[in-house]
Amino acid sequence: MKQEGEKNMSKISIIVPAYNVEEYITECIESITRQTYKDIEIIVVNDGSQDATGRLLDEMKEKDDRIVVIHKENGGVTSARNAGLRCAKSEYIGFVDGDDYIAPDMYENLYKLAEENDADIVFSQKFYRVHSANGTRKATLQGGKLAEGVYSREDKSIEYVWNNIWNPEKKSGLLPDLWCNIYKRDKLEKVQFKISNEVTYAEDEMLVYSLVTTVDKVCITDDPYYCYRMRDNSAVNSVQENFMSDLNRRYLFIKEYYSKHYMSEALLRQLKYKTVNDLFSLRFLQSGATNFHMFPYELVPKGSDIILYGAGGVGKSYYNQINKNKFCNIVAWVDVRYENFSNSKYQIKSPEEIKTLKFDYILIAVIDKTMAESIGEEICNKYNVERKKIIVYVPNGLIDFIEI
Repeated sequence: MKQEGEKNMSKISIIVPAYNVEEYITECIESITRQTYKDIEIIVVNDGSQDATGRLLDEMKEKDDRIVVIHKENGGVTSARNAGLRCAKSEYIGFVDGDDYIAPDMYENLYKLAEENDADIVFSQKFYRVHSANGTRKATLQGGKLAEGVYSREDKSIEYVWNNIWNPEKKSGLLPDLWCNIYKRDKLEKVQFKISNEVTYAEDEMLVYSLVTTVDKVCITDDPYYCYRMRDNSAVNSVQENFMSDLNRRYLFIKEYYSKHYMSEALLRQLKYKTVNDLFSLRFLQSGATNFHMFPYELVPKGSDIILYGAGGVGKSYYNQINKNKFCNIVAWVDVRYENFSNSKYQIKSPEEIKTLKFDYILIAVIDKTMAESIGEEICNKYNVERKKIIVYVPNGLIDFIEI
């Protein structure tokens, strides 16, 4: 056990976000404290738990001076990870979710690979998915499809990893889960702190798929160490009300990193296939998928009051998304052909309503760019609306993803 003055000299900081996991947190933390590699600090973030999680953590902290406990208001897993990362002092960072557990030699073996190869990331591409029933556990081995090895920017071998992040045929590639790996802290911080705390879906993929294009060397092993516990009421298995907005954030976030660090046709195609696959797999689209248009979440501030202009395919797609996830408030839906919708289930109003309504923005929902810009200018001139309140965005339909 370390002496008090040596606490800051650990090689690995292990960050554990914990929210209402009183049933599992003891096993989780004990699996970390029992690591064969002892030179670690354990940062547990109690993210506003309403059960006994916080008390149990404080009790465990008294028994092991490597444990640091942070108590904070509930802010979600990204917020909890960021709080832990700000506290971390080690060269490498690992993550364990508060309801999971790990093999005793996980960090000894991952750190050995990192040190021997001076790797920015060590990926463990296999893990155990654990199901519990009737007092017994059944573990199924799962993971990614990339070959074991060391891949570097210097000899361009890392391009194998970049160009196989997502394989449309195998429905796999680089395992995106944050918790199987270790990362150099200075590399990790540059990406992790840019992820919005509001993201509740695919935050791991935003980090891993972006970070891997910024580093110089990675190491991949197929040895499994992580035990991921399946729970019906876990955050991953809960209904994702913000799924659509998070999916859009993920696409734009990762694409930005690709454009800055490494962009190829193969990589962009993979990202689009991954986006489409997630849309279909979670059944957000049905037979009319090719008419789907992603709402421009990055342009419309969350919670703002908007007027939706246009009741065609784009407008209907936008309306249905916002009607489900309540990302913003549609104070009116207008169209010059409003009389054609008198018998429709949609309540479409005349653009003249703009003169009487209070709103933050008017979103032009049409597919043609020239027409959208023309409508925007007409609104400014006819209804004396400030130009900064007009959002002109020409979307890409799902068909664009499939064809490229």
